[in-house]
Amino acid sequence: MLCFLLPYQKKYMADDKISSEAVDITGQKKADFIKYLYAYLGINAVLWIVWWFMEGRYTGFATDAWPLWIMAGWGIGMALKYLDAWHGGKAKQEIAVTEKDQA
Repeated sequence: MLCFLLPYQKKYMADDKISSEAVDITGQKKADFIKYLYAYLGINAVLWIVWWFMEGRYTGFATDAWPLWIMAGWGIGMALKYLDAWHGGKAKQEIAVTEKDQA
C-alpha cells in the first residue's frame, strides 16, 4: 500500500545530517505528512469497514454514510498539511536560516 511513498519517507526520516537547516525542516514536514497520510488511509479504511458491517450491507448508501463526514473534515486538514509540506513555508524557513546565520 502506497509503496511509491516509501523512498520519500526513508530519505527524509534518515538521521543523516543535512547541510541546510531549511532543507531539514522541509524534509521533516514531508516525512510528517507521509506518516499522517498513512494514518488517514488506515483509520478511514477501518471506519468504512465498521460502517459496512453496522449499516452499509443492509441499507447501502440509502442511509447516511457517516465515514464520508470524517473523511471530508480530516481531508481538508490533510490538504493543508500537504500544501505546507510541499508548496509552502519556504520563505519562513529561509528567514529562519538567515537569522540563525546572523546570530
